[in-house]
Amino acid sequence: MSKPAVKELGEYIPGKFNSLNLNKIKDFITVSYYIEWYRSSESKKVFPLFLQELSDLNPTNFKIPGIITRNTFFDHTQIKYFIAYMGNKPAGRIAAFIDYNYKEDKDDRIGWIGLFESIKNNETAERLLNEAVKYLKANSCTKIIGPAKFSAAGEVGLLINGFENRPYFMEPYNAPYYKNFFDFFGFKKENDWYSICTDSILSGEYMNKIDRLSERIINSKRSEKFNSYKIRNADFSNMKKEIEVIRNLYNPIWNESNHPQQAYMTDEEFNTLANGIKGITTEELIFIVEKNG
Repeated sequence: MSKPAVKELGEYIPGKFNSLNLNKIKDFITVSYYIEWYRSSESKKVFPLFLQELSDLNPTNFKIPGIITRNTFFDHTQIKYFIAYMGNKPAGRIAAFIDYNYKEDKDDRIGWIGLFESIKNNETAERLLNEAVKYLKANSCTKIIGPAKFSAAGEVGLLINGFENRPYFMEPYNAPYYKNFFDFFGFKKENDWYSICTDSILSGEYMNKIDRLSERIINSKRSEKFNSYKIRNADFSNMKKEIEVIRNLYNPIWNESNHPQQAYMTDEEFNTLANGIKGITTEELIFIVEKNG
């Protein structure tokens, strides 16, 4: 087997430098299709929609209205993409990035790695991780977190159990041997993340609980405090107002207590996320609890 070679695909620094374009980002996205394990009978990999992924990873000003957008996350984030090759064939990829809005201690500069993929080859993985770490150290980062796309508001962490289940929206799904790469390289686990595996029976019971709670609120005569609340579904016809309601709750709830790897989302980021969720759900699945008066 030939030795892996790592290519610097391009870099983006807000307001200063850009060597990326959509063709390079396309090359980065398609690396996932070369990971042999994803084509195996054990894999439940669900690849992202290509145009959505192109928009998510796009820091450039190139847009096609309604088809390709620019991710506003890059208003405050610099990033560099790398691809590994075995000969002429893609063998892995990684992104190294610095979110200027993410802070843990006042003077720390935190680096991130993410969007990692690799064939089952230790040298390929090590070379990719080395390149990402070298880039972040050169940019004065005092700590490196990952893998993630691009924070706790997106896909964060490595899947280490549950490979038999299909991933849900915004959940990571990787080859099981990726954990060995990160352990060998010296990354230490900082926290655990869990997903709830559900089915139609469990989700049906959840909806029944919502209905029963709504009935209690509507029919209660005993408590003025209880009667001051109402549960309603989202109204997609008034999306701008609904986004504002949820955004005003989201940032304080997730950022003013101990939620790891969380950063304040800008208005532009939240609008993009909310409109993306609108495309994959229905009003009936989004509940908003409001207090009257």
